[in-house]
Amino acid sequence: MSNFLILYILHVISCAFMTGLIWVIQILHYPAFYYVGQNQFAEFHSLHTKKITFIVLPVMLLELVTALFLAVQNFSSILLWSNLFCLLLIWLSTFLVSVPLHHSLSIAMNVQAITRLIKTNWTRTFLWSLRLGLLIYFALSYLRAGGQDVNFSH
Repeated sequence: MSNFLILYILHVISCAFMTGLIWVIQILHYPAFYYVGQNQFAEFHSLHTKKITFIVLPVMLLELVTALFLAVQNFSSILLWSNLFCLLLIWLSTFLVSVPLHHSLSIAMNVQAITRLIKTNWTRTFLWSLRLGLLIYFALSYLRAGGQDVNFSH
């Protein structure tokens, strides 16, 4: 098995994991913030941020490193560079939008911050879903070509 294929499989697994997780967060977990009582919210939010970071940080790092290697190793692949670009947008959205909102929520429950968190998280949800679709398309094209190199430079 080639290094490309190993990196690609790791990348698809990490992207699929994050895509599934972001949908659960978007549809279930963030909206549940509204139902946590004011008195319990700080403790709940602290637990959420500690536990979710433990889950997502290693996977997001794996996803970033593998995306970088895949794009650099396949410099002419528009698909792999588009994948990396979308991933960088996710990281920017995470650290410029979501993290500050979570910081605000760590201080006190704020319905407007929760609403903004849910609305702005759609960007990350869309981008992770788009990336997974692109990666599946790439994999299917690779399989259809009999495991031969697939040209995605157009």
